[in-house]
Amino acid sequence: MRKIIGIDPGFNGGIAVLNADTAEVIEVVAMPDTIADISDVIERHKDAMCAYIEIVHSMPKQGVASTFTFGKYYGYVQMAVQAHKVRCIDVQPSKWQAFFSLKSDKGETKTQHKNRLKHRAQQLFPNVKITLATADALLIAEYGRKQEVFNG
Repeated sequence: MRKIIGIDPGFNGGIAVLNADTAEVIEVVAMPDTIADISDVIERHKDAMCAYIEIVHSMPKQGVASTFTFGKYYGYVQMAVQAHKVRCIDVQPSKWQAFFSLKSDKGETKTQHKNRLKHRAQQLFPNVKITLATADALLIAEYGRKQEVFNG
């Protein structure tokens, strides 16, 4: 079975693994708390075709501590993916969100935008319990699946 991993590396992010041919959800988890637990998730799927990881960067009005935590988790997932020799593809949030026509609307709050992302993930994966923590990872995985299977 060919797999695609999608990772939203934030502390409140998640990891999703899809069957590349059927879009069946193999596993979806909220971002584990430790490097070892992140590595364990990736190890279970080290036979994946690749992992699409959302590129993170500091945001206006984001605090120093939250920016540091965001970057730290990005490094954790990069390490885990590389350590298990899974091909890594970085993807800008604007790119995968545009693919689903889900860029932030003018005047939209962060909460409203996150809820739209969750709603779209629920439409695509109606038999999966989706949370705000896992919605982006599922969408990133589906974006990666479409890139690999249909454009690759």
